[in-house]
Amino acid sequence: MAKLAAAIPPVSALPIAEMLESMSQKQWWNELTAAQHTKIKHESSGLVTELVAMGQSRMAIGEHLSAIQEVLEPMGAFTAYVHDYFYFSLRTAYRWIAGWKNAKNNLSDVVLREAMAVGMNIMGESEDKPLGIYTEAVATTPPPRNATPETARKWLVRIDEYRKESHPRTHVETAPKPVSDMEPLLRETYLALRRAVRRIPPGSRGEFVSHIVGMLIGEFSFRVITKPQAVPDDWIKRRGRPRAA
Repeated sequence: MAKLAAAIPPVSALPIAEMLESMSQKQWWNELTAAQHTKIKHESSGLVTELVAMGQSRMAIGEHLSAIQEVLEPMGAFTAYVHDYFYFSLRTAYRWIAGWKNAKNNLSDVVLREAMAVGMNIMGESEDKPLGIYTEAVATTPPPRNATPETARKWLVRIDEYRKESHPRTHVETAPKPVSDMEPLLRETYLALRRAVRRIPPGSRGEFVSHIVGMLIGEFSFRVITKPQAVPDDWIKRRGRPRAA
């Protein structure tokens, strides 16, 4: 499979030309010297290029992490991999993975590139808001088919206007709801322990788990008060027909 981030074409000169044309109509532009005009043009071009590169980097990070996760998480080793070799949290790793998957599944390369060029944060990191603050707008106004840079930019303007009209008091992106850092680690630990328990004869499983919990209590000196709990439905891939509600 071709790398998604690498497949996005480099930013064209067209959006920069449009930007500079718009700037020339501003009052402050007329107050600049010729040397300052040259500097603004040069730095604006560099800024757009770097914004696209930053967006591509963000997606590439998520793509690489997703490929690593596919191999290591079934073994229960993905959390240790992130903690041992990198200085970002497991939660951040999952956010990058989700952002890449949501971008890949919902937006074309051309639309993504044009959004990156203006620093538009349209790559969401959750299932309920796969396109972030623009999820509702995109559901109402889907992206153009076979988008060109021009049609993509016009569409981005429309969905941004829709968002502002729908949420006039919140024109800036609000902070995401806090997500517990424990859930990814709980899931990975549970799945690893589940595989081990399934290999133990049914009559010895309680003793096996008691030994593990006892050793943890002995090392870390904490209290345990527990009761049976349901496993979240999305933690285990079940074969066959879906269970009845």
